[in-house]
Amino acid sequence: PNNQSQALLMELYGALEKEQGENEKIQAELLKLTHKTLKYKQMPFLLQMLKGAALKVLTLNTIMLILLPFVQIASLEYSNADIFHRGGMLAKFGAESFMLMFLVVMVAKWTLIGRFKPGTYSKQSFYHFRVQYVNGLVALAEHFINMTAGTGLYTAFFRLLGAKIGRNVHLYSALHTGYDLVHIGDAAFVDREVIINTDDNDEAGLVATHKVTKVGAGVVLGAKVVVKPGTFIGSHTKVYPRSLVQGFVNSGSNIMDS
Repeated sequence: PNNQSQALLMELYGALEKEQGENEKIQAELLKLTHKTLKYKQMPFLLQMLKGAALKVLTLNTIMLILLPFVQIASLEYSNADIFHRGGMLAKFGAESFMLMFLVVMVAKWTLIGRFKPGTYSKQSFYHFRVQYVNGLVALAEHFINMTAGTGLYTAFFRLLGAKIGRNVHLYSALHTGYDLVHIGDAAFVDREVIINTDDNDEAGLVATHKVTKVGAGVVLGAKVVVKPGTFIGSHTKVYPRSLVQGFVNSGSNIMDS
């Protein structure tokens, strides 16, 4: 009996050692897979940082190359003009520079992107690079156009970029991307620092999805409201400042989510 017990114990020890060895192998494989996953997640992040820096340089260089001849001509005329005419010359140069930048932005948007359409795309694609480049140009132009916030000129600028904005809309916040996917109904009021999103990013930051975002007629969006991608806000809804809005919102609702 003792010999049988010892043999049984040896078999159990052997089975345990074998199982322990297999567990160690599994843990080693899991560790390798984890390292690969982390490396895969880090690489796109580094690539995005590099692309972001390159886009900023490219955007600024584009504007500088376009404006440089005008700056040179204007500086020459300014130095030769008398003091009574210099103010008018500066105003003229500012207006011409703005019109030129406005033209460049529109040409870039409609030639490089066309219309934004609902759908999913990779953030490593050339399409994403074009989107970021156009958004950078628009952001530069907004430094000038923001002075007209709340006026018809402001809404006209974003309509020309493709946004569907109704009549008598009071718009005080800029649209930053996905312009064709933004719908704002008649007589809506969009206060300052409101963010209307159209791009939904996955957790890994590798894929983005364009979604249509609609703000109904007579809707009031308070200051610093954030509207999530794909949101539909029914007509005559009031959203209080600093609220987050997402999903489907019935008409006539009052939203306070601080």
